[in-house]
Amino acid sequence: MQADLESSDSWLQKLYELNEVIAASGEQVAGNVCYDHHQRDFVTSPPIGLNRGKRNRFRQACAARSRMLEIGVNAGHSAYVALTSNPSLEFHGVDIGEHRYVRPAVEWLEREFPGRVHFYEGSCLEVLPALARRGMKFDLFHIDGAKHTYYFDVLNSHRMVQHDDSWVIVDDANMPAVERMWERCLREGLVQPLAEFPPMPSSEEHRNAIGILPQLPRWRWSLLWRRASFRHARRRLHRRLELTRA
Repeated sequence: MQADLESSDSWLQKLYELNEVIAASGEQVAGNVCYDHHQRDFVTSPPIGLNRGKRNRFRQACAARSRMLEIGVNAGHSAYVALTSNPSLEFHGVDIGEHRYVRPAVEWLEREFPGRVHFYEGSCLEVLPALARRGMKFDLFHIDGAKHTYYFDVLNSHRMVQHDDSWVIVDDANMPAVERMWERCLREGLVQPLAEFPPMPSSEEHRNAIGILPQLPRWRWSLLWRRASFRHARRRLHRRLELTRA
């Protein structure tokens, strides 16, 4: 079973190699699918049990897909989990690169999984539209970057769906803002429920949400994009006015 990878010495040793690369940057690692935020003893520690349920679902989704786009590579732990879950999976990652360990972690992944790892540094709001213009297609999307861009990440991912059964994984579904975003996507038809991945129970402290990204008519996508852009611009203007008054 896929979950048994975590008890494999060879899998753990490679994980620790990645961790050593991250630690060599001298920067504390941000929280991820394997470790707590700024966990001090992560280098030679197995993945935390708290995220086991989320990792199991993530592995299961990756095992059934062929081409994955991840928004928010961070230290590469979810990429490592994905690539070891499916030996034929092609991984594409986007990250703004604000942490010193991002590039070394990606370079380690490229060496370990030759020909299967592709990386694009920059803002997801700029990189995703550029990939769409290049005609890139994926059947799995993992959204795990800045929470305030999640809705636009879903919209931009729609332009790159490979077929009607393309899936999306949204991380941190336990956070109220992400939960509201996911519910909005379901209401608007941007995401459809996936029977294989029902909502995780609220007893799980860390959760993800997994659904189908249906192919949308161009006019429908454009309407949702214009509406979201208008709301975003209005919120930014409101914040500026508040700052001016202060």
